[in-house]
Amino acid sequence: MWQASGQDAWQGQRAFNELRPAPRPRMRPRTTSSGWHARSVGARSDEKRKRNFDSLLPVNKECVNRHRAKSLARLRCVLLGMVGIVGFISLSAHFTGYGHMLPWLPAVELGSFISGAAYMGGNKTKSNEYVFPRDDGGIDEAAATQMDRMEEEARRLAQREAEEVANWERRAHEQIEREMEARRRAEEEERHRLEELDRQRHLEAQERQRLEVLERLHAEEEQRRLEEERRLQEDQERLRLEHLEEMRRLEHAERRRLEELERLHNQEVERQQREEIARLNRQEHEQRQREEIERHRQLLALDEHHRRLAQQEPTQHEGLERIGFDHVPQPVGTEHAANPAEDFSAQTMLTPTETLETTDHLNKMAETSRQQLPYGHPLDVNFINMSPVQADLYFDDGRFGVFVNSFNSGESMELGTFVGHRFFWTSKDIRDQLVAGAGEGVPMEAIITGNTFEAVLPMDTRPREGCFDRYKVCHEEAALGGCHKNPEFMTANCCGACHELNLVQLRESQLQAPQEGWRSW
Repeated sequence: MWQASGQDAWQGQRAFNELRPAPRPRMRPRTTSSGWHARSVGARSDEKRKRNFDSLLPVNKECVNRHRAKSLARLRCVLLGMVGIVGFISLSAHFTGYGHMLPWLPAVELGSFISGAAYMGGNKTKSNEYVFPRDDGGIDEAAATQMDRMEEEARRLAQREAEEVANWERRAHEQIEREMEARRRAEEEERHRLEELDRQRHLEAQERQRLEVLERLHAEEEQRRLEEERRLQEDQERLRLEHLEEMRRLEHAERRRLEELERLHNQEVERQQREEIARLNRQEHEQRQREEIERHRQLLALDEHHRRLAQQEPTQHEGLERIGFDHVPQPVGTEHAANPAEDFSAQTMLTPTETLETTDHLNKMAETSRQQLPYGHPLDVNFINMSPVQADLYFDDGRFGVFVNSFNSGESMELGTFVGHRFFWTSKDIRDQLVAGAGEGVPMEAIITGNTFEAVLPMDTRPREGCFDRYKVCHEEAALGGCHKNPEFMTANCCGACHELNLVQLRESQLQAPQEGWRSW
């Protein structure tokens, strides 16, 4: 049987101790006189050492054999395990297709198993150290050291077990505390998670509300936009219809203007014809008046002659011969004379009373034409429209006037009035003043005086143009603030008074009423 020397055992122990963690330091052993190595602490007697070693010799031999068998068995197990693991990894990598990605895995696994096997073998054999006798029959110091080591290992094992138990209890308590702490952290995390979920749900609800508000605002904005577009389209359609209506109105006005021009032309022709007829009638009337006056004069002269004949009977025939009659006229009811002069005398003979009445009437007419009637005296005035336009006659009451009558071209009317009254002419149905004469013209106003018997609207009459006052009350109304209170009416009817106060500018775009509306006042 192979036996190892003490030196070999010591070197093997040193090599084994270098692989293990360093134990607590010991004092260097010293040699006694008997050749035994004694330790400075806990030294035993030689007899005790010898007795213990002798009792362990049979055991050590058996242990050597068992150690060799176990060593070989460990080596075989380790080698087989390494070969199996490497084969398993290689096969796994081959079948899974990741062999090219893990070229370092077998080497790492091999190194790990070799280190583990060495560590396990060392731990296993650490408690089975073997002592060998020396050749000279002495006790190798390794034996004594081995015994101390075995006792030390036993105490250390018990202490380690106690420490492990204590550590297990402490670890169990710490594990429980860690589990409880982990549970608390998990509960806290769950609570935080739930709070975060609640906060997220609240934020989502707020976001939904915000989106709903935005959607509602967008819908309202879209509704307003559609309403604006519809209103704009309606305004455009209304403006288009108004434009068409204005075009139709202008066309109608143009047709009316043409018709009016044609009517005015016809009226002018008719007026000229009526003027000619009136002139011929006036001439005929004047001729009849002159003939009537001449006849009355002849009757007066004849009556005077008859009175003289009655007074001077002898000279009757001579007087008749002087005025052209051959015979004396017969009384009424007798046969007519054959001489025409006698018949004329009989027809024209007047009684004295009739002669005086005729004379008084002629004298009264001449006196009336010569005298001036006083203010407030009644008289009849003949109003005549000789202009080519239709006109309305108004009585001037100092305010807006009182309508009297409408006159077509060439018409006339006799009106009973008083001396001092005033009248003014306007266009028919439109209160535009009528003027006549050159330039801006003179307003056509009739002032009734004591010798006014007719008021004639001349032929060159026309409507007044520009900014003027239609009524006498305009300055009074403007002074009372009418231009601000009633601008439509004042602008249309009292332009001059408002313009003098710099309160209005005559622009139709600033009026709130159409032209036909305010022109109808």
